Amino acid sequence: MSAGPPPLRVGVVSIVVVSMFVSLFARLYFLQVLDDKTLEDVRGAALFDTIATEGTRGRILDRNGRVLVDNRESISVTIDRNVFNALDDQEEVVTRLASTLTEQGFPTKEADIRARLADPQFNPFKPAPIVDDVTVAVEAYLLERHFDFPSVNVVRNRVRTYPYGNLAAHVLGYTGAISAAELDARPKDRSLDPKPYEPGDQIGKSGVEKVFESDLRATPGVRVIEVDATNIEVDTRSEVRPVSGYDLQLTIDVDLQATVERELQAALLAARQQPKRNPADPDYRAPAGAVVVLDTMTSEVLAMASFPTYDPGDFIGGISSSRFAELTDAAAFNPLFNRATQAIYSPGSTFKTFTAVAALRSGLVSPGETVTDLGVWNLANCTEGCSFQNAGRTAFGTVDMRRSMVVSSDVYYYRIGEKFWVEQGTYGRTTIQNVARDFGLGSLTGVQLPDEAAGIISDPAFKAQRHIDNPTAFPFGEWLTGDNVNLAIGQGDIAVTPLQLANAYAAFANGGTLQAPSIARALLDHDDGAVVTSFAPRVTRQVALDPATRSVIAEGLAGVVNSNEGTAAGAFSGFDHPGFTVAGKTGTAEVPPRADSALFASFAPVAAPRYVVVAVLEEAGFASGTAAPLVRRIYDRIVEPVPAQPVSSSIQRTPAVTASTLPLLPAAVAPTIPPAPRTGGRRTTRARPTWR
Repeated sequence: MSAGPPPLRVGVVSIVVVSMFVSLFARLYFLQVLDDKTLEDVRGAALFDTIATEGTRGRILDRNGRVLVDNRESISVTIDRNVFNALDDQEEVVTRLASTLTEQGFPTKEADIRARLADPQFNPFKPAPIVDDVTVAVEAYLLERHFDFPSVNVVRNRVRTYPYGNLAAHVLGYTGAISAAELDARPKDRSLDPKPYEPGDQIGKSGVEKVFESDLRATPGVRVIEVDATNIEVDTRSEVRPVSGYDLQLTIDVDLQATVERELQAALLAARQQPKRNPADPDYRAPAGAVVVLDTMTSEVLAMASFPTYDPGDFIGGISSSRFAELTDAAAFNPLFNRATQAIYSPGSTFKTFTAVAALRSGLVSPGETVTDLGVWNLANCTEGCSFQNAGRTAFGTVDMRRSMVVSSDVYYYRIGEKFWVEQGTYGRTTIQNVARDFGLGSLTGVQLPDEAAGIISDPAFKAQRHIDNPTAFPFGEWLTGDNVNLAIGQGDIAVTPLQLANAYAAFANGGTLQAPSIARALLDHDDGAVVTSFAPRVTRQVALDPATRSVIAEGLAGVVNSNEGTAAGAFSGFDHPGFTVAGKTGTAEVPPRADSALFASFAPVAAPRYVVVAVLEEAGFASGTAAPLVRRIYDRIVEPVPAQPVSSSIQRTPAVTASTLPLLPAAVAPTIPPAPRTGGRRTTRARPTWR
């Protein structure tokens, strides 16, 4: 029988064990009773989280309060790529999800899911959207079986909705997830950013969505929550609710906008179907165009259309790389490109209005002074490229200022261009260019839309500098008489946007007040519709336009439409709206080897102008048969409006909350065509347009 442990050893071990337990209990008592604040601080710091929530983005309304862009809830199926990439059974998840979505009524291929996961267009900080706008039943099915679909989630988001479909798409623009570059550009100190962004938040990418981003965006909310050790929310400690963004009321009228877009597309289709005058002529492809309608007194944009167009709804939930490539494809004439403000075109004979102002204002010619138009003009003291002719070499006989507009006599303006250059010691070297710039041509208009083009008004200094910068592309740096002759009829190195041309005609029509075109009328409180900010007309300058000078030219422009020999008389035949006489100018821009592009610039009624309508149809032939009839149909609908209909009867229109403070005024817009160089005294061919 063995002896037990010595009593002394047992006693020592017992004392040690008891001491350890005493120390442990003492520490627990200190932490839980005597130092509970320290423990609470540690626990709180580790188990609280802050969540930012996006608020309701402001709506976009037309001038009468009808909703063009609204918000709705969308249920989307997403995959968290960080979780998915760590899975061992990725293929099984993809197969199971594709099969389930298809069975639930949302046909989805496995390849579609893989493409979405790999698509760089989707924000890397957010789960990739797989299918948008699924039903509540699909949401419930996937959430109940979340163990079968690791990395898959179903989320509810507020997204944009478009009651009128793709109407005014280039004006409205679209939204998308904020990019890393856009996020980096925000203030690093969030306290300096009143509306901070989180990765994946929506931001305006184009149109007024971009320009008025800071107004449309809501002030995000902040919620501080308490979570348990498993990261499950157990309580809300504090919450600051988001504040809705402002609603934006535009100047456009949805009824007129719908008319302009519909008629623009119809005109392009008709232009493609017209017979060629000569079998050797290039085809009338008429692939693109633009229309602008302005209020002459305020320069408010009442309608602005660009074709081809796009559906901003394509960007909801994120757009695929392949679809975005289609929308920016030059071969498809870049549907995202707003030709009314971003494309530049030779103005052709629509520019003669400003050449006429220069000639009369400077005293170079008098209104009654006549020229014998034999169909061709030969420059004096010229040895090469000396002959300039009318279209078809048509001879118009005796022509004064008024009739030069009516019949569009190039010869009359060739003479003006030559006289200005030959007598530059008296009149200066850039008299025509100075008048064009007075009317805003060749510079930004200041419209509240992004990426506006400035256009080109060439002069001797411009031509010389371009030669210095690139002598290979521009081998001639000297400004010659022929350059001035071409400039006088709106050809050569001159290019304007449709909006610039419309705004210049508005300044002429109203007597010389040049204003910055406006696309926005007011910012409104989202909840009660009260006016927060209204946008008043913005006067740029007062153009020196003598009433007598304006009257002579206006009479000629009215004759273009109303005289039997006017170039647009046929297009306006039967236009029977008493008291609503239209004045205008046809223009044809040469774009060899392609068909000519057609322009028509106009204002009405002549006695008290209220509207300007400008149209540009690319590769559509003569303006008298294409652009002028288009503008005539728009005026028909201005006088007798046709209501636009939402694409869904379930969409409710909002009342015209500001009708009493912001009176109705309409306007018109047109597309653009790039210019072509002309050198020396020869009427040269024009360069092919480039779309950028």
